[in-house]
Amino acid sequence: MPFALRATGIGYAPRSLKEMSLASEAFTENVIAFCEWAEGKKHSLLEARQRILALMSSIPHLESFRGAIESDEEHERRGHEGWKEDCERLSDLPFQYYNTIFDPHDFEEKEKAIVGDLSDDLSDIYGDLFHGLSAYKKGSKREAIGIWVDSYFYHWGHHASQALWAIDQFYRNNQGSEPVATGQRR
Repeated sequence: MPFALRATGIGYAPRSLKEMSLASEAFTENVIAFCEWAEGKKHSLLEARQRILALMSSIPHLESFRGAIESDEEHERRGHEGWKEDCERLSDLPFQYYNTIFDPHDFEEKEKAIVGDLSDDLSDIYGDLFHGLSAYKKGSKREAIGIWVDSYFYHWGHHASQALWAIDQFYRNNQGSEPVATGQRR
């Protein structure tokens, strides 16, 4: 690991301000790379997986930014029309739908499988990262990290983990052969 980490009770955090700065810079680079990939015209499943892993692996290093949103200033969001455009643009992957459950710890309801949507997952991740990136571009770097970390825990992290699980299962199902689409497109 590039940083010396200390246990925080819920994860690990960099030991120094310099390490925290390096962690936030690396995460910001991963955010920019994911957003540029999402805004592109062609998308590969392998690159989606790599981008998601890069984002998720950075979160433990940024725990101290939870709740770090410094102002009530509004930052640009994608909105519903932007989300629809994003879903369409990100629908070029080998599958779209997959089975999942919403809460793996809900033993009371015995929740049945629901249908997940990979282009929705990627669009929601992009939308939350885009929101923080708009703060970052205005010079509110700490607020941007706070937006990204907070929204990871209440929104995009769920989409990222579900998408990663679905992508990995797709690869497991198609080992040794050319991947074949298992989910139907809209």
